[in-house]
Amino acid sequence: MSVRTEPAPDRDLFGHAPKGRPDWSHRRGEPRLFAVLWLVYLMSATVVMLAMIGAARALSPSVTRPAATMLMVVCMVGVCVLWPALRLSQLAPRRAARSVAADLPVVLVPVCALIVPQGFWFLSDWSWGVVVALCGFFAAWGLVVGALLAIALGTVGRGDADAPPGIGRTAWTLGFVVLVVAAPVLVGLGVFGGPEASGVHAARPGWLFSPVTAVMDLVRDRSAGGVAARIGVNHARALGYTFVAAGGLWTVVMVLGLVRSWRDA
Repeated sequence: MSVRTEPAPDRDLFGHAPKGRPDWSHRRGEPRLFAVLWLVYLMSATVVMLAMIGAARALSPSVTRPAATMLMVVCMVGVCVLWPALRLSQLAPRRAARSVAADLPVVLVPVCALIVPQGFWFLSDWSWGVVVALCGFFAAWGLVVGALLAIALGTVGRGDADAPPGIGRTAWTLGFVVLVVAAPVLVGLGVFGGPEASGVHAARPGWLFSPVTAVMDLVRDRSAGGVAARIGVNHARALGYTFVAAGGLWTVVMVLGLVRSWRDA
């Protein structure tokens, strides 16, 4: 005789149950609302960038580049922290990997649409190699974060039986924050990859371990060497290693999905 168990109550990121509603479905961004919220976030970041340019009362690459760099940082924080934090605050989908894969183009395509114009002379005038590398870094780190998010949603998204509701989701959210800030903190403490590189074109090694500082180092001012920004060998290697890590993580996601399907069969 099988014992019928009630489904775990829907909880938000902090373990709170909804009041007067059966679940948190009214706050989920599935699927169109999420796209709208993401576009609003990117548009707000763009408005701030334009305000920084307007405050200088001049339009030149020397004015536009710092503002564009801040735009890239804000976009990367959105990809690596805000996106997973939002999804972890919602009830996990039954097919986490498929849901995350559907999110990826919604997240990455608008960001690339903001990056490409920075190659024109009247904006940042970055080389097209740098523009392509920027899109590559966003794609690579987006895939890494997406794979980790799929694993998170598949393990704690519907509530852990061994832990109080919300603890697992909060821990995963903090993990995504650590992914972004750990390398800059270690660099600042002098643990590895000192803050300065040997040569204007060289990458600062420690900065390449964080998505935010990797983007900052890629587009940092190298005008003393005759170029606005330049992709170096270490940037290319970091980009390749990140794609390899993303491939490994998505392999883990697929293996976990197969194991789960066999267990539920």
